[in-house]
Amino acid sequence: MGLLLVSFAGRQIRATNPGILSRYVLAATGWCIWFGMTVSYFYMTYPGWMWSYIIDEGKLSLPLSFGLFWLTLAVAGFSGAVVAQELIKARKTALLSAIVVYAVAVFAAVMGFLSTEYAHVGTYAQFHAGQALPMQGHPIQGPMTIAGICEAIPALALVAWYMTSGRKAKGQPAGA
Repeated sequence: MGLLLVSFAGRQIRATNPGILSRYVLAATGWCIWFGMTVSYFYMTYPGWMWSYIIDEGKLSLPLSFGLFWLTLAVAGFSGAVVAQELIKARKTALLSAIVVYAVAVFAAVMGFLSTEYAHVGTYAQFHAGQALPMQGHPIQGPMTIAGICEAIPALALVAWYMTSGRKAKGQPAGA
């Protein structure tokens, strides 16, 4: 998401040529850290579902594995944001666009591949025994809606900020 979010700040990045730790990179990284906070409930409450039933959650230290998961979100978000910013500064927007399309396609493919797993909620043992409950009508839907809203509002605010920051008001003289 860091890559995607910073992609919306192209005009400002080209105009200001910021350093690696720019406000654009830091804001996108902050959103990735925030995302980790919004999914912490699901990680701790439905760890088998969060791991797509690939790993038996009984064999994990949830606090330690969540810390590593959260750190990975932050590092991946930061790395993507830096890549996006540096490609924009180098005026390689076609390459950036190709990477964004690729990342979205991979995400869609993974979600499609794991659609059965995400459509059922339970433990590793329940899923593999065919006893995980269908997502539809499951109590997880309420918290998922709240988390989605809590993720979308700041993401949309960042995109709006990226796309509008630095614009001059109509009729305002340059340098005002």
